[in-house]
Amino acid sequence: MSKVDLEIEVRSLRKQVADLKEAAAVRWRLEAAIRASEELARAALEDCPVPLWRLDESGKLLVANEALARLLGYASRYELQELVPVLGLFADPDQFACIRESTAGRPVLEIVASLRRKDGAILQAATRVARKADSPPAYTFVAWAAAD
Repeated sequence: MSKVDLEIEVRSLRKQVADLKEAAAVRWRLEAAIRASEELARAALEDCPVPLWRLDESGKLLVANEALARLLGYASRYELQELVPVLGLFADPDQFACIRESTAGRPVLEIVASLRRKDGAILQAATRVARKADSPPAYTFVAWAAAD
């Protein structure tokens, strides 16, 4: 290789390194923005005084907040998420299937959900259900009034 060829290759490598540094800086900024956005969403869920929870298409609990855990008598949302698959969230196991069918034609539905407390008692909760139409669908619940 001639000296000119080496100089051209060095310039090309320097350009590649500069491009990689710029791409890495852009990626770092994007990742930081995503982390900040996720933290805001997490804080909004955790700090919300209204019971919120989300189920997947099969009725599996994806996420719940502390307000729902307190309402149902659990020590924390972690305990709720651990025990709900065993104890069940709805008093009637078929209620979620009815909700899923009812939301097929409309994205938001207001229902009275019969929820099972940790101690086994049944709680009636006026609830708004929003069905996310993405694939797979998910269901977000907001309880705005409750009575034993």
